[in-house]
Order: sequence, then C-alpha cells, then structure tokens
Amino acid sequence: MTHRRLAVFIASLAVMLTALLTQPTVAYYTVWNVTSNVITSGEISIIVVEKIGDEDFPEGGYTVMPGDTVPQKVSVKNDGGHPCWLRVKVKSSIRSTASAVSLSAGVVQPVFDSVSWIDGGDGYYYYNKILMPNAETEPLITSVGISTAADNRYIGSRYHLIVTALAVQSENNSAYSTPLDVTGWPAEQ
Repeated sequence: MTHRRLAVFIASLAVMLTALLTQPTVAYYTVWNVTSNVITSGEISIIVVEKIGDEDFPEGGYTVMPGDTVPQKVSVKNDGGHPCWLRVKVKSSIRSTASAVSLSAGVVQPVFDSVSWIDGGDGYYYYNKILMPNAETEPLITSVGISTAADNRYIGSRYHLIVTALAVQSENNSAYSTPLDVTGWPAEQ
C-alpha cells in the first residue's frame, strides 16, 4: 500500500511539474494584435430648385392677382456623388405688409404631383424612386393657384413657400420598394 501511495504521489508530482513547466511555453505562443477599423460614410448633397415656368424664380418674388395660377415649379436636384431617397415638407405663410391683420395661407393653393411623389401622411412628400447623382426630380409642386377669396386685405402681402428637403443614401436602403419604408432620415435642422 505504501508503494501504491508513493506511486500516486510521484505521478501527481509529475503532473504538477509538467503543468508548471509548460505554462510559460503557452505564453510564448500567445499572439496579440490590435487593429483599427475606419468607417467612412458617403456624402449626400441636394438642392431645392424653384422655377416659374422654365425660368429661375425671380429674386424679388412674383406679383399675382386673385384667380391667377402661377406656373411655379419646385423640384430637388441631387448634386452629390451617391444615389438617394428624398422626402420634402412644404409649409406656407402669408405676411401682410400693410396691416397687422391675420391672413389665411389657404387662399394660396400649391398643386402637388401625385404620380412621382407620395403623400406620406406625416407632413412629408416622398419621391417614389431613387434619385441618381446629377439628376433632378419631377416637380413636387407643378403650379400655385391664388383663390378669388383673396380680397383687399391681401393687397401688398407676401406669400412664403417654405420647402424643406431631406435625403438619405439609397445604397444602404435599396432593399425597400417604397420610400415610406426607408430608415435613417436626418433630423430637420
């Protein structure tokens, strides 16, 4: 029995010595590597284009009378290097230059294209296809009508059409069949 204990003791001692002597060997075979991953996003650049007919919108505005229809067109151009999805918000206001009377912007009615643009129901109109670099959309607004309800209170007032266009790269959103499903829209500024 003592020989058996001695044999177990020697075997245990051999296992411990092997473990102690091989641990530094494991350290010599350990490899460390540090990498640096750089992610660069593409740049999107768009321009809101306003025209009266085929001419640039006049700097000083456009004079109208009740019942007139102005051939004002609003579109968006992609002047960046990446294709993109677009959404546009249109707001309007009227400011009287003659009095402090509150005027309704409802007397001015923009006519929206419902073929190339989708009313998202969230205040935005979405261009229904990807806009390629250096391309321009079909006009979102094709004309602006002035109601005959615009009486003398509107004389000398200024109508402001505020267009906010937002774009997101389509390269990471190309799996979507409709712009309403696209993710990653930038916040309005």
